[in-house]
Amino acid sequence: MARPRRRTRVAISLFPFLSVLACVIGTLTLIIAATAIGQVASEGIDIEAFERLERQIVEARAQLGRLKQLDEEAARLETEVAVARGRLADLERASARARENLEGSAPLRERLAKREERLAARERELASLQKSIEGRRTALYDREQARASAPIVVRPFGTGVGLRPHFAECTEEGLVIYEGPDHTPLRISANRLASSPDFRRFLRRVRFQTGATAIFLIRPGGVPVYDAALQEAVRQGVRNGKIPIPAGGPLDLSEVGA
Repeated sequence: MARPRRRTRVAISLFPFLSVLACVIGTLTLIIAATAIGQVASEGIDIEAFERLERQIVEARAQLGRLKQLDEEAARLETEVAVARGRLADLERASARARENLEGSAPLRERLAKREERLAARERELASLQKSIEGRRTALYDREQARASAPIVVRPFGTGVGLRPHFAECTEEGLVIYEGPDHTPLRISANRLASSPDFRRFLRRVRFQTGATAIFLIRPGGVPVYDAALQEAVRQGVRNGKIPIPAGGPLDLSEVGA
């Protein structure tokens, strides 16, 4: 018996198409990649230019900050200028009003002129008075100088009449004893007064003479010497008295007997 014929099935293979498609895609990928790499390699990356741009950006930002500060300062100055202009305008208006008031007040100007005239007259009077005062001061000074250099006359009068005075002048430097017919001065320094034999002899003569009195003539600055001499006179029991001599002229004892 004959075998039945086997039916042959037609089979379609897609391998060649897929392979071709994959090859085409790969080829295009390689072409694109090579093109991009070539373009990047041809152009290159400028690192120095990039860093320079970064520095310029930093500097531009700093300048922008400074410009902002200057802008703020300018705005503040504009405000101050506006305020100053307002004050200047107020002052100008006030000055204009003052000038208007002054121009419109003739009586006030007359009173001011009269007051200035009186003030000038007072100043002239004051200068004349000052000159007169200076002249009187000069005359007084001359009088005092003449008085200081004029002799001081010692005259016996009052309760001293009938006494026999023995004069001792107390000065700042010491004691001056006047005795004898011509009243010859005997000088004793202040630091030797307590131990001076001349002063002790003077006190003994006064003590043992009937009616004798030691008269201390006290010059300016001679009070300490007078105190020391008085203490010694009191200790020896000598009658004494004092006469202040405020001037500095020489003594004239010609009217007093020895």
